[in-house]
Amino acid sequence: MKPENARSRPDLFPRYQAKSKKILAVEFGVHPDTIANWCKMIGMETKKGLLSVKEVKKFYSHFGDPFE
Repeated sequence: MKPENARSRPDLFPRYQAKSKKILAVEFGVHPDTIANWCKMIGMETKKGLLSVKEVKKFYSHFGDPFE
């Protein structure tokens, strides 16, 4: 079963909270490896585990907010 896109379910994930690359991938409708590449493009260090709220806000500021 394919995960739902955040655009179709805005209540699926709270907007600003620590998130994994996998959750961001679902929100943007791309593969988690793409999220890792995008993080590298904007100078964010990719690591295992969650991205902090500050990192999520930085990511959204560069690539747009999937909830808007």
